[in-house]
Amino acid sequence: GLIAAPQSGVTQETLPGAPGALRRSVALPDATPPIETQAPAGAQAGPPSPGQIWLRAGTFGQIGFARLQANRLVVVAPRIERSGTGRAETFTVRAGPYATPAKADTALDQAVSAGVTDARIVVE
Repeated sequence: GLIAAPQSGVTQETLPGAPGALRRSVALPDATPPIETQAPAGAQAGPPSPGQIWLRAGTFGQIGFARLQANRLVVVAPRIERSGTGRAETFTVRAGPYATPAKADTALDQAVSAGVTDARIVVE
């Protein structure tokens, strides 16, 4: 027959150093920190200069899949960029760079209309 485990007298204890032994406490500030009105030291005035704006439409392990994706995106004139070597070789489909975020948004809309729903805008 089966012997049931005792219902009373069982205690659970977390040993020091065990994963469950970590205590997390968050100290909340009493007041909201002041908003900085001046730029931090070393910051330069003027518009930010981010990298270039691109539309990225996926990275593939085989050139054939990258070509299929590029063919879907022919409206935005994509290119396939190869990186890595051997088994680690990948093929990234992307278009751009775009001069403005609005132009990148238009390209993204065109990509989605072409059925490439995982395309995204990146700044590099």
